[in-house]
Parts: sequence; C-alpha cells; structure tokens
Amino acid sequence: MADIKKVRFPVPGGIVRGMDGKEYKCTHIECSVGYELGGRSCWTGQNNARGYYAYVKPVSVSSRDGYTSVSFELFAGGKWLLVPCARRSSKREAEAVAKFDAEVRDYVAHLYDVAGIELAAA
Repeated sequence: MADIKKVRFPVPGGIVRGMDGKEYKCTHIECSVGYELGGRSCWTGQNNARGYYAYVKPVSVSSRDGYTSVSFELFAGGKWLLVPCARRSSKREAEAVAKFDAEVRDYVAHLYDVAGIELAAA
C-alpha cells in the first residue's frame, strides 16, 4: 500500500489511548489514505473490499544526525473504508482524499478526547 496522503498529529504527553482501550506510547498519530486491492485477509480471514482506505496508527518520530526515523508498534491502529471502487482511478482518488480530509480530524479529535488531550486548531 502506497500512501496517497499522510498527515501527522502531535501527541503532547506522549501517551494516547486507542479505541481498544490500550495505551500507546507515541509522539504522533499518523493518518494516511491508500488504495487496497481487497481480497481475503490472512490475519482475520475476512474479505476486505477493494477501494481507498484511511489508516490511523500511533508512531514515534525522532531526529538525530540529520536523519528522521519513524517507529510504530505492529497491529496498533486501524483502518476504515473511505471509497469502495472496482478499480483505481484519479476521480475516485480525489474523492477519497476529500473524504479523508473531512473525516480524519474528527477521528483524531475523538482519540484526543479519550486521552484527555486538546487538539490544536489547524
């Protein structure tokens, strides 16, 4: 999955509680949109729809000696279907990015509310 668009929201205090109730140590919440071919998931056995998805995961970003590294915990975060489609197209991609822009800030605001963090105005 190649990211079409990626946004990182800082996490003051370094801990955020996920929708599953688990606490994650992180510096940012990374949100991205990408395209998936769909099919059977080898992890859950469920059939995933083909289309554009939004992904959210807690990450730790650090810079040192001119390099930036991003680390994350496996299986942390989640995804949701933005735009189902039979094949990849620029029209559907633009629709998915617009929907991502509209929804992702509300989703992150909810995560911040659960963790007791105030989301800065954009």
